[in-house]
Amino acid sequence: MKTKHFSQAILLLFLGLTVISCGKDPDAEQPTIPSEENIIEADVTSQGKLTLNAENASGATSAEGSSKLIDGDTTTKFYVAAPPANFYMQIEFDSAKLIGAYTITTANDWDTRDPRNWTLTASNDGQNWIELDRQMGELFFKRRLTQRYDFKNTTKYKYYRWNITALYNDVNFQVSEWRLIQVPTDKQKISPVTYIDSSTQNGLTLYYINKTGQQTLSYQSKMINTFFTNYPKLLQDFNPDALKKLNFIVDTAYTGVAYAFGSVIAFGGNYMKNNPNDVDVVTHEIMHIIQAYPGGVAPVWLSEGIADYVRDKYALDNAGAGWSLPNFSANQSYTDSYRVTARFLKWIELHIKPGFVKEVDAAIRTKVYTSNYWLTATGKTVDQLWAQYASKPTL
Repeated sequence: MKTKHFSQAILLLFLGLTVISCGKDPDAEQPTIPSEENIIEADVTSQGKLTLNAENASGATSAEGSSKLIDGDTTTKFYVAAPPANFYMQIEFDSAKLIGAYTITTANDWDTRDPRNWTLTASNDGQNWIELDRQMGELFFKRRLTQRYDFKNTTKYKYYRWNITALYNDVNFQVSEWRLIQVPTDKQKISPVTYIDSSTQNGLTLYYINKTGQQTLSYQSKMINTFFTNYPKLLQDFNPDALKKLNFIVDTAYTGVAYAFGSVIAFGGNYMKNNPNDVDVVTHEIMHIIQAYPGGVAPVWLSEGIADYVRDKYALDNAGAGWSLPNFSANQSYTDSYRVTARFLKWIELHIKPGFVKEVDAAIRTKVYTSNYWLTATGKTVDQLWAQYASKPTL
C-alpha cells in the first residue's frame, strides 16, 4: 500500500448519489437531428483547430508542445508545467459536429501528471457552454493507455472544451492524445458509469466514488462507517491539522488492495468484492492521510508499520477480516514493515516507552526524525531495541 502526496485540490460538486454522465437525462426521449442518416461514428479530431490556455514553454510545435496532443501518435505527448486552475484544451470545428465520445491516451511516464478530474463542455458561440460529460477519480494504471468515454448528446456543436480540474499527484500536466469521436444518437451510450455518494458528519466530508459498475456494494456502508468512526479519533490522537475532506475511490481497474495519496484513497474493486469484511483496510489507509509525511523523511517500513499499529489498536473488526499481528519469528526484521513492524512498535509501547508511536509520528511529520531518533527517544538504537524484543517478544 504505497502512499503518495499531492497538493492540488479536487473540485467536488456532487451532493448525494450521482451518476457521472452528461447533463441530460439518458432515458429521456432524444430529439431527431436533421441528416442523422448521414452521421457515422468517426474520429473527427483532425477536422478541428486546437486552442488552449496554457502551452508548453518551448511552443506548440516543440517536442512536447500542444501539437502532439492531436497528432494521432501515441508515442508523443503534450506537456505543460503548472497549468492554471482553469486549464482547458479546446477544439473548434468549421461546422458543428455531433460528438458522443472521446478518448484519452496517457503519456509514456510520470503517472502523477495524469488528469484525474475533468469536464467536457460544448458551445456553438464560444461563450455559452453546456456540460456534456464529467469524470471524477479517474486513475490510469498503465502508460500509453487509451481510455474511451461515451456520453449522450443530441446537439451538434462547433466548440468542444476539455477542462482539467484535478491532476493525479502533481502540478504539471501531460497526456499523449485527446480525440473527439462523432457518434449518431442511436449508437450513443454512457460508459464508464461512476456512482458518487457524499456524506458529511461533524465537519468531515467523505466522497465515495464507485467505479465498479455496480451501484450497490455490500461493503460500502461499512467502509463509510469505519471512516466516520476512526478518522475523528486519529485526528485527535495524532494530527488535528490533517485534511477534513477525503475521497474513497473503489475501482476494479486497480488490481491491488489500497493506497493513499493526497486526499484520495484508492481501493481495489476486486479485492473489496472478495474481502467485504476487511473494512479496517480503511483504518490503515486513513492513517496515511493523517500521517501527511513530507517526502524523504520516514523509511517506508516505519510509515507502514505505524499504519498497521494503528489498525491493530483502532480496528472495528479485524477478527471479521481474519487479520491479526503475527507471532515473533527469528527470521523477521523490524524493516519487514506492516504487521511485523507494527508488533515491534506495540512491544515498545508496552515495555519501553508508552506514547512512543505518537511521538515518532509527530517527529516524522515535523522533519525532526532521523535514524538516531530511537536512541534519543528511548536510550537505545533501533537495532538494540530489536535485539531486546527478539530475546523476549511477549506482548
